[in-house]
Amino acid sequence: MFGDSLECMDNKLPVSVVIIARNAERCIARCLDRIYRWAGEIVVVTNDCTDRTAAIASYFGARVIDHPWQGFKEQRNFAKGQATMPWVLSIDADEIISDELKRSLMGFIAKNDTHYNGASCARLTYFLGKSVTHGGLFPDISIRLFRKNSGNWEGRRIHERLSVEGEILLLEGNLLHYSCGSLREQIERLLVYSEFFVDDHRGEKISGFAIFLKTFSCFFDRYIAKTGFLDGFRGLYLALAVSFFRLYEYTRLYEDNRLEDPSAKDSEEAKFDAILRKI
Repeated sequence: MFGDSLECMDNKLPVSVVIIARNAERCIARCLDRIYRWAGEIVVVTNDCTDRTAAIASYFGARVIDHPWQGFKEQRNFAKGQATMPWVLSIDADEIISDELKRSLMGFIAKNDTHYNGASCARLTYFLGKSVTHGGLFPDISIRLFRKNSGNWEGRRIHERLSVEGEILLLEGNLLHYSCGSLREQIERLLVYSEFFVDDHRGEKISGFAIFLKTFSCFFDRYIAKTGFLDGFRGLYLALAVSFFRLYEYTRLYEDNRLEDPSAKDSEEAKFDAILRKI
């Protein structure tokens, strides 16, 4: 099925679309189907894939590069470094360029206004088959398009951000985000991301009461302050899920601190550990 590449438009835009992906066969075909006709180049950086992600990407004419995982920031900067076009568009395998956003992108790149070094757009998330427009998830503005030599990914291993030197234009149209194929996948991501979180915050002290406050304030912010309740059951679930993720991440950090600091353990537990070390 994925033997030959598809035919594309003759007049393509001078933009490299860069995507990092791991085991994304569920969604990457739909993502690439919206861009392969007009993108001058598609670069897909994979790592540790056990499915057909690479084959599907090659079918759509992408240049596939396997690169060891080093974290989101590092992986995105590596992908950007492989781009050969003057403009770079960074998207994820579970995101789709809407028709309106495609027209905005094409017009922006074709005009090539030297006043701007990048462009941002709104991201619309879909969950359980329906868009979510409250709870802080929309419009979720982020920079996605930039001149190759003007942008770089910064921050920690997760929650990285794209920093661009110069003016940014907000484009019309939404980037459609289909974040999780299943609730099981959502939990699996939590386990992975929580380890990144602990690595990034290792050594930072946190108390049980502080964890409670962070968890409660997270739910209140998303469900009440940012009107997540207007999205019905989806809004309730997402507010609870994000709050639980916050609870789990900080509790993992709390656990890590106790494992690293014997003085934080109960005296009886510390005594038992001391005996074990002598055996």
